[in-house]
Amino acid sequence: MKGLKQFILNSDEDIKILVTYRVLSLSGTSFIYITISNHDFINKFCVVLCMTLSSMLLSYLFVKNKDSVCHIKLLVWIETLGNSLILIPSGGFYSPYVWYVLNTFLIASMKLKKKYAWRVLLTYLIASLFFEWFCHNNNHKSLVFIIQDRESLILGLVLMSLGLKSVAILYRRIEKERKALVQTNKQLILAHQDLREALNYIISLYQTVLSIANQKNKPHLIRIILEYTKKITKSKKAFFIQAKSHRLYENQENKNTLQNEEFERLIVEIKNTMAKKAIIRTSESICIRGKRYRFHKVQSLSKDFGLLCIEESTPIKDTRYITFIDPLRFISDISALVFEKYELEIMNEELIVSEEQNRIANEIHDSVLQRLFSVSCGMYALLRNSTQMKEKKLAEELNFMRNTIDKSMKQLRCIIYGLSNNSAENIFEVCLRDYMKEVGKLNQVVITLVFSCQEERLSTRYKKVLYRIISECIGNAIRHGQCSFIEVKLCLLTNVLQLVIIDDGIGFEIEQQRHKGLGLRNIIQLTKSLNGCVDIKSQKLIGTTITVTLPMHTMDSKGAVV
Repeated sequence: MKGLKQFILNSDEDIKILVTYRVLSLSGTSFIYITISNHDFINKFCVVLCMTLSSMLLSYLFVKNKDSVCHIKLLVWIETLGNSLILIPSGGFYSPYVWYVLNTFLIASMKLKKKYAWRVLLTYLIASLFFEWFCHNNNHKSLVFIIQDRESLILGLVLMSLGLKSVAILYRRIEKERKALVQTNKQLILAHQDLREALNYIISLYQTVLSIANQKNKPHLIRIILEYTKKITKSKKAFFIQAKSHRLYENQENKNTLQNEEFERLIVEIKNTMAKKAIIRTSESICIRGKRYRFHKVQSLSKDFGLLCIEESTPIKDTRYITFIDPLRFISDISALVFEKYELEIMNEELIVSEEQNRIANEIHDSVLQRLFSVSCGMYALLRNSTQMKEKKLAEELNFMRNTIDKSMKQLRCIIYGLSNNSAENIFEVCLRDYMKEVGKLNQVVITLVFSCQEERLSTRYKKVLYRIISECIGNAIRHGQCSFIEVKLCLLTNVLQLVIIDDGIGFEIEQQRHKGLGLRNIIQLTKSLNGCVDIKSQKLIGTTITVTLPMHTMDSKGAVV
């Protein structure tokens, strides 16, 4: 009994309802049968015992086979027949157990199809009336007379069955909605977990970008990149292999864990993998001595900085919140942007130094050297005429020269120390040629530069804008134009600076790309920032020519553009 009770308590709600209804109906009908029936004690005891045992057995079987429709059908028909037979010893249609069929009807209504329960009730009524007519027909009444005599009881059974059917339909509808709510709740819980994981992931990415974007020291920058790479990818190791030199940078926690032989083998496998693929857009995976490594190139359009690698601990199984992104590729792309920004800042500093040196050289040439030259000429004239001059006049001339030299020295003190060699290389031209050389080599494109202007006439602002326009045009020609040759001409006229960029690519429809292409919009905006204009000519399968014209009429007294 205890085992059956525990088994039922662990079942679903519908089973608990059916069993509870069965127990209550059995108790009620048995109590009425014992108190009202005029049968002898043995007959009552046997009937109640049979009903109790069969009820317990059928309850167990119904619970045990709750998911099997075929077994439930079989049990329903067995119980229906049993309910009909129990009426024979308990008084026929006047037995209280005539209502016990409602248990079977309720089970059929809740577990089987809609019409099945009515078939069960009809079968029960036919079998019960037949047994009533066959076993309790002492006066030899006809079957029709018995049906008419029991019509109130039959009508009551039908109405009660109709009520139970309505309750069963309502319960099934509520149960269906409950299951839908439970499923929705589970989905909400999973969505909440996904949202939390996604937020944590986005926070990690934001911290990565924020941390590496402001670094000025390259080794420290690489260390932070490796730290966040290991954190986001959840890998065992993270390391960076510098391009060309193949210098290895490891995460400090796992420093010197990669053996020389293992490192050399890794380099060979990476080269083989990269040789098989012309363009690597996703992170690639290789296996060395049972260890799985994943790597991605850190490169911009103009330069290859190296490889970002990790050692995978286990394959990532739960990737719901990062199915739209490859973490290693994302960090590699961000790192490439930061490295490029780092090198651009170095170049910018060199341009600033060069600009400052030119400014100092111009100031010395226009002021100090002119005064010193005047003093030199005056001293020469004084030496030549000193024998003919009076002492007072000679003293005045010498005093004037001394004052002139003092003024020159004071002016020198006001100038920032450091000289510019007029024969030094033009740093802007050198940077442009290095950039074009690297881009051409990386993308197998021939890029030439015709540089016919005086760099000292270009301000730092002009140099920055020109460099960005040239980079954007070359990038568009390579990425979208699929060109093999690019010519860049930079010519400085009296009041106009002209930049012409020609490629032999596939060309494009200018009006279509003017509003769609981000690169063209950047070029136009950069040109407008210096009050210039852009002329774009492109022909399909012939190439593109971009002409940028910048005004140079606004200049300061030193000839530099303001």
